[in-house]
Amino acid sequence: MRIRLTAAFSLACALYAFACVAAEEKKPKLDKASFARQFRTHCVQVFVRARIADGKTPSMGSFADDIQSERPTRLGGYWRDDRHVVLEDPGLTDRFIRSIEIGVPGGGERRWPARVAARFQHMQAMLIEVLPDDEGEMPTAHPLSFSRGGLDFDSHVVASYSWDNEWRIGVHGSMGERTWGEDGAETVRIANRGIVHSAEGRALGLAFGDSIRVRGGQDWLWRAAMGAPAIRMERYRELHADLRRRLAAAALEAHFRLRVEIEDDEAPLMWLNSTAGDIGESTPELWSTAFVTGPRRVFIPAKLDARGISRVESVSLRLASGREIPARFVGAARDFMAIIAETDEDLPVDALPPGFALLDPFVVPDEAFMPDSDFDGGGRQGLFLRWRVDYDLGRRRETPDHDRWLGTHRGYGDVPIVTTIANEEEGSLAFDLDGNLIALALAQRIQPIDSPTTGRARTGAPAFRPMRRLYEALHREGAIDPTLAPTAAGDGKRLIGLGIEWQQLDANTSRLFDAEKATRGGKVGLLVIRVYPDTPADEIGLREHDVLLRFFVPGQAEPLELSPMSDHMTAISLLDLEDMSVEATQRIMANLPPPWPSRENMLSTVLTGIGVGRVVRLEYLREGELREAEFVTRYAPPDYKNSPHYKAGALGLTVKPVTYEVRNFFRRDDDSGVIVSKVEVGGRAAVAGLHPYHLILAVDGVEVDGFEGFKRAMAAFENGDAGSVEFLVEGFGKTRLVKIEH
Repeated sequence: MRIRLTAAFSLACALYAFACVAAEEKKPKLDKASFARQFRTHCVQVFVRARIADGKTPSMGSFADDIQSERPTRLGGYWRDDRHVVLEDPGLTDRFIRSIEIGVPGGGERRWPARVAARFQHMQAMLIEVLPDDEGEMPTAHPLSFSRGGLDFDSHVVASYSWDNEWRIGVHGSMGERTWGEDGAETVRIANRGIVHSAEGRALGLAFGDSIRVRGGQDWLWRAAMGAPAIRMERYRELHADLRRRLAAAALEAHFRLRVEIEDDEAPLMWLNSTAGDIGESTPELWSTAFVTGPRRVFIPAKLDARGISRVESVSLRLASGREIPARFVGAARDFMAIIAETDEDLPVDALPPGFALLDPFVVPDEAFMPDSDFDGGGRQGLFLRWRVDYDLGRRRETPDHDRWLGTHRGYGDVPIVTTIANEEEGSLAFDLDGNLIALALAQRIQPIDSPTTGRARTGAPAFRPMRRLYEALHREGAIDPTLAPTAAGDGKRLIGLGIEWQQLDANTSRLFDAEKATRGGKVGLLVIRVYPDTPADEIGLREHDVLLRFFVPGQAEPLELSPMSDHMTAISLLDLEDMSVEATQRIMANLPPPWPSRENMLSTVLTGIGVGRVVRLEYLREGELREAEFVTRYAPPDYKNSPHYKAGALGLTVKPVTYEVRNFFRRDDDSGVIVSKVEVGGRAAVAGLHPYHLILAVDGVEVDGFEGFKRAMAAFENGDAGSVEFLVEGFGKTRLVKIEH
C-alpha cells in the first residue's frame, strides 16, 4: 500500500513539474536585442558639469573625479513628454551643478541646454526641462507611452540607459528579494532602475530603487510614470527662502573659548580633538552653530570630547545683529556630541521653526512642536530639505540643499539613524516640504575610548536622528551627563587615576600569578606592583600581585578589558654617554623620556575618558579568585607632567616640584628638592653638566624646601646680586656638587 502511495505521489510531482515547464514555455519571451533597438529612441544622453562649492567636491558617484578631469558626468535619461526628461536623481545638489546638457542617441556631438525642473518626492528621480539651442531648435522627442496592468513580477524586465565607456542599454530581468509584512502583504524591491516593461515589451512605469506591493503594484508603477508627486523648482526655491528667513534668528553663532595649560615654555599640551585639530599654545577658540530652543536657551552641536568640555572657559552667542552676549554652560548630552547653554537675556524666538523645542531636554514641549511626519518611519523614502548653518570659515555660511530619506536603521545603543544619499555634517537640519523640522544630524558620543594607545574618545559619524527619537533620547533619565562639565583651571589637565603602579602581563607572569586562563595567557590584564595610600585603589583594598581584568562603566553595554600596550620607558644610563661630546650629550638628554613610568598611560587615559565622579565596577583576580569592587573616579594628585614649572633664565634651567611618582622613584620620604625638567643647550647649567631628571637637593648648602623654596633661593643669582650658585645634585646613580658662576 505504501509503495502505491509513493508511486502516485511521484507521478503527481512529475505531472506538476511538466505543467510548470509547459506554462513557462507558453509565456511570451522578449527579444532583447530587438527590444533594445526600439527602446533606444526613447533614451536621452544627459551631460552634467559639476563644480567645487565652498571648497568641497560632491561625494556621490564620479562627479569629483570628473571635476578634476574637467569633463562632464554622463547619465542616462528617458523622454517623459516633448520637453521633459526623467532620470535617476544622482544626489547632486544645486550648489554643485554648473550646467546640464542633453544629447540624443545617434545625434553626434550636438547638445541642447537643460535645467532641473522638478524633483520627485517619493521616487528617487528628477525631471529636467530641455531648452532650445543657440539656433532656437529643439531635439525630436520620443516620449514613452505607459499602459496600465498586465505586470507579471516573474517575467518583467527593467530597461536602463547608462554610460560605461560607451552608451549602453541594459535589459535586466531580476526582480530582487520578496518580503512579507506582518499584515501578510507581499513586497518586492525592484533591484534595477529604469523603465519597467512587460514580457511583451510594453512600458508599465518607472522604478528607481523602489519597494512596491505585489498586489496593485502595476498600477503604482503607472502612476509613478504619469503623475508621481514632485516639487517644482520654483516651489523648492520658495521653501528655501522661507527657511532662510526663519533661521536667521533661530540659528546663532556659538563661540567657545577653551583653556590650554602649557606644560613648560616650549612644550604646549596638545589635546583638543575637534574640527580645528590639535590646538597648541594660544587660547583656542571654537565656533559652532547654536539653535535657539527657548527664550534663553540654545542647543549646540559641538564635537568636544570629555577633555575638551573640561577646558571650556567661556561660551558666548553672536546674534544676527552682530551683538555678542555671554552664555552659561548648562550641560552636555550623554549620548550625543551636543551642549546646552543659556543666557541672562531673552533671545529672538519669533521665527523659531516648529520642532526646535524638541531639542531642549529641560523643557517639555507643547504638542504643536511634535510634527506628525511620514519621514519618521523605518523603510520610508522621500525628498526632504537639508539645511546647514556653520561658521567653519570664520563667517556665517548657509548651505540649502535637498537629500533623500532612504529609511532608518538601528545604530549604537539602539538609537535610530536615518539613511540618506549624502554624507551628513554635524548640525545639518532636515525639514519636510511643509517646513517642519524632522531630523538633526548629530555625532554619537561613545565612551570611554576606542583605542588605549591613542586615548581618543570614540565617536560615531554625524547622522540624521529623527526628531521624535531624538526627543525621547534627550528627555529620558540620565540624558544629561553631570560629569561632562568645565573644570577649574588646575583640574583641566589632571588625569583620573586609580592609584597604582602596574606592569603588563605575559605568558610566564600570568602562570606564576595563577591568572593564565582569565588573562588568556597574559594577553589581557594588569599586574599591580604598588598601591599608593589614600587613593581609590587603597580604599577598595587592592594589593600587590592582584591582576586587574576589566572595568564595567555605567551606560556601556560591554565591559572594557584592560589590555595595554607597553607604557613604561627606560632611561639611558649616563655611563653610555661619558665618551660623547657635551653637545651630543645635551641633544640626547633633551629627548630622553622620564626614568619613571608616565602617569599618562592606558589606565589613566581610560579613566579620564570615563569622567570624574562616575561609579565604576572593577573585576580582578587575587590568588586566582575572581573578585569585584566599586570605586568613584576622582582626579589623581598632580604629577610630573602636569605640575607647574619655574625657569631660571640666567642658568638656562627649568625645574618642577617633586611629585609623588618622582618621590617614589628617588625613594624619598618628603617633597624637598626640585627635579630638573629642561636644560637649554649651551646655557650655564648645561655647561656645568646638569641634565633633565637630576634632583637638586640643596642650594648654597641649604636644603631646598620644595618648589617655592627653590624659587626663593634662586632670587639673588637671578637678580645678579650673587656671583655664583652651588647645587647639591642627585641623579643617575651619582650625588655631586655643581657650582655655576655668572
